[in-house]
Amino acid sequence: MSKINLISALALLTTFLALPAPPAVFAGPHDLAVIRPGGATASDEAQKNVDNFLKLIARLAGWPAESANARYFNNENEGLQYIQMKKPGFVLITPGFYLKYRKKLNLTPVNKVSLAGRTTCSFFVVAKKGGLSALGDLKNKTVAGSSLSEPEFVEKIVFEGALKLGPDVKAKQMSGLPSLKALRAGEVDAVVLDAQEYQSLPALPFASEFATIFTSRPITNTGIMAVGKNADDTAIKALIEATKGFCATPEGKNLCTTFQITGFEPASQSDYDDLIKRWGK
Repeated sequence: MSKINLISALALLTTFLALPAPPAVFAGPHDLAVIRPGGATASDEAQKNVDNFLKLIARLAGWPAESANARYFNNENEGLQYIQMKKPGFVLITPGFYLKYRKKLNLTPVNKVSLAGRTTCSFFVVAKKGGLSALGDLKNKTVAGSSLSEPEFVEKIVFEGALKLGPDVKAKQMSGLPSLKALRAGEVDAVVLDAQEYQSLPALPFASEFATIFTSRPITNTGIMAVGKNADDTAIKALIEATKGFCATPEGKNLCTTFQITGFEPASQSDYDDLIKRWGK
């Protein structure tokens, strides 16, 4: 390269480097991230379901359809990274995710889901009949379940400190049906089930082979939360109104059946005071 061409190239490079970086692309104040660690596979169908869910909320809230976009994650770290980078207005999350990140993300409860008409639920441990009979029997055994994607939540809230995953009991993170099949095959000693999974248990042809050996104390359901100040008070109030009768609308009823919920109820920080105390930080 000639000296003149080299000087021209360096000048062009210097000019390029001096240009301001393109602005970061953020999510909008009506956008929603649905995060369920260990939940259903992040498939096209799962994404379509959360898209339809938010589009109906947007219509009921009076928001332009294009202003409301949803993302689904079944991985905690991926969901957290999305929230921090894209800054959506709202999240629909598990109690474990809320307890772990409520301070870091400045989460404010907006509503809580109702399951079979209840805004609290329990977790259950099932084992083969004639085998283990209590939670303490799990020491030095192997437990499986989708909830084990949030081990700190299981230890502190579900087991209330009675067992430590790892030191006391080996944990295998598996979705509900595969974990129950593993239990039946003798590959694991027990399975942790959330309320929705437990409700579906009797439908299995081999359900009679299992016994419930532990039921947790009731845990307040989470639902949609506002993230920091990404959404203003007007958007929050509109969302609360839009979700009040959501499951009673024809389209909402179908979506609620898909998500195995029966409705939404308004929520506040005080609803989770007991859980936060049990969490311990």
